[in-house]
Amino acid sequence: MTYGLPTEVSAKMPYQPSIDEVWYVDEKHTFKIERWKIEYYSEMIKDSMVNPVEYAEGYFSLILQLLNDPSVWNGFTENQQFEMKAGMLCDFSLASYIQPAREIRPSLFVYHSKQKDGRYRFQQFEIGKKGIWETLQKVFTYMDLKDESYGRIYENQAGFPWGRDELVRQMQECAHKLMDMGMDEDEIRENLFQSEKLKELVVTQKGELVLNSPREKFIMMEGVKLAPLDRAVYLLFLRHPEGINFSYLPDYREELMEIYKKLMNYRTTASMLKSVEDVTDPLKNSINEKCARIRRAFTDVVGNYMASKYCITGNRGETKTIVLDRAYVRWEKDGIISEK
Repeated sequence: MTYGLPTEVSAKMPYQPSIDEVWYVDEKHTFKIERWKIEYYSEMIKDSMVNPVEYAEGYFSLILQLLNDPSVWNGFTENQQFEMKAGMLCDFSLASYIQPAREIRPSLFVYHSKQKDGRYRFQQFEIGKKGIWETLQKVFTYMDLKDESYGRIYENQAGFPWGRDELVRQMQECAHKLMDMGMDEDEIRENLFQSEKLKELVVTQKGELVLNSPREKFIMMEGVKLAPLDRAVYLLFLRHPEGINFSYLPDYREELMEIYKKLMNYRTTASMLKSVEDVTDPLKNSINEKCARIRRAFTDVVGNYMASKYCITGNRGETKTIVLDRAYVRWEKDGIISEK
């Protein structure tokens, strides 16, 4: 199956694109938003898009209407509203930099890579009459498939002297030598990553997740970007160090809903209730999808190896836990979510 149309963009584009951005583009507008923000606000936006739109061209004006509709932003501070709007609206037309020049029907664009000649490669997904949300599903599928190739792209850009396969081969060879000397796999990993110390996981007063890395003269705080329901699932497991078996998730439905409501400023919608019901249904795949997103969010901050310390893990059919020593977890006082 082909995902999108490869599209070249001029090196003169006045913006450095990111691999985690999705762009709405037509002949007049450029509208960008990071993937995690789309997922974060998806329920809110979907609730406002209940009426079918005859032509895809109408979606951009509808999104602009959402951005300027005061009722949409209830519960968000002025600073949060400003940051959201400033981050989404662009003052240049991406369509004018597409090569060769052509008429652009309303489409979603995903950044792919930077070419040797300086041009940027995007993947274009034209929006059909069924709407932007169906197109987004194709975009997300493409982004998930491409996740595996990000490491290879980074290596090429960083100029590693060997290819990925050769690098892996040499690391395996070194590991075998160390094992011959008496070290086991855990000892090798600990020594290999000894410079990467566990970071403190802070649950802020607003229920946000932040990794705190103390340094000599300053503190480095890194936020873990998760949609509210994903974060609610994570906080549920964080409150239960004994772990939870997916088959018993219905028993935790009420507790998860309480956490979710607090993260959403005590709003309750039919879609929220349905989402919680789905994610606590062991016969559905929703909980596995949430765990995958959680892993990706932590991997983005601390890398794949260290992420395993913070993620929800466990063998199929067994109890799932967050193995992080709770000595590395700090719940801010008077927060909306508290330690159980």
